[in-house]
Amino acid sequence: MRGQKTIFTCSNCGICADSAHCVSGANLRLPCKAITTKTATHKHHWVQGKLNVKGQCEVCEKECGKEHTDWWCCWCHLCVHHACQPNMAEVCDIGKFKNYTVPPNCIQLSSSKIKRGFLAAKVLEPNVGHWSPVLILGNKKSGSQESNALLTSFRKILNPAQVVELTEIPPEEALEWCRLVPNHVTCRVVAAGGDGTVCWVMNAIHKMKFERVPEVAILPVGTGNDLSSALGFGWKLRRNFKAAKYLDQLDKATPAKLDRWQIQYFPPRHLLVHASEVDLHMNNYVSMGIDALVSLKFHRARESPSYIFNNRHFNKLMYFMYAVKTAIMQNCKNI
Repeated sequence: MRGQKTIFTCSNCGICADSAHCVSGANLRLPCKAITTKTATHKHHWVQGKLNVKGQCEVCEKECGKEHTDWWCCWCHLCVHHACQPNMAEVCDIGKFKNYTVPPNCIQLSSSKIKRGFLAAKVLEPNVGHWSPVLILGNKKSGSQESNALLTSFRKILNPAQVVELTEIPPEEALEWCRLVPNHVTCRVVAAGGDGTVCWVMNAIHKMKFERVPEVAILPVGTGNDLSSALGFGWKLRRNFKAAKYLDQLDKATPAKLDRWQIQYFPPRHLLVHASEVDLHMNNYVSMGIDALVSLKFHRARESPSYIFNNRHFNKLMYFMYAVKTAIMQNCKNI
């Protein structure tokens, strides 16, 4: 659970508490949105309380969600009155997000365990037409840490296991989900971050050599977002961003191929010692000169242990300062 002033809200199921003591009690009494289950069918996960948006009872079709006694499912997001709930079917079809979601009853666990949680052995295909699960990979170091709120919004829609923070789990480990689905299923990966995060994810996909390469989309929450802009995803995130709307747009998008280059770099000899060659992968979005040098300087500054700022406006100011300094000193002269 994440705290905001005196209110604590679960980023998965939306349960709220007003103190740390109540959080402990809620964790003991109220089951959270399950990542995996052993049941044959997927059932509704009902949460009681008010909704932030207007809803309509699925049974009586009257206004719903305004009373503390009303119920809503944190998977399909249907709303019912307390008196109408017994008339609802137990089976949940995930609702409008079923094409993107891995239901918890379709995840088979391995007997092995890992420190970060569970280890999946297989992902079964649900009885859904045109099923193409979405994996959200976010980097909270990008930009002004907007990816934290983004990941929360996606956890409320998808299976929480499909939403990964890259500072906790590397992309190679997160992308193993794409191996677990059947071979004929295409996974879609959303890279939420800046240009560095997107290239990080693409390089991981290349190294893993998938039989069916996942499709990659971008959420521009970095500082520059040049690559995102060049590929048509925009140079920044809109203020009124809605995760549900983004998934709908993703479902209607047309895939396009991206040209990527493999480069072998042979470092110069030092004191008669040959350094090993370096294999690099880069997109055909290539830049040489001042802008490339400014991006490199900013990247090195942000990776420094002394870098403590995570504000987008400050980052853009740093970009500007590096650009002016590089242009005046003519570091790229006669390149």
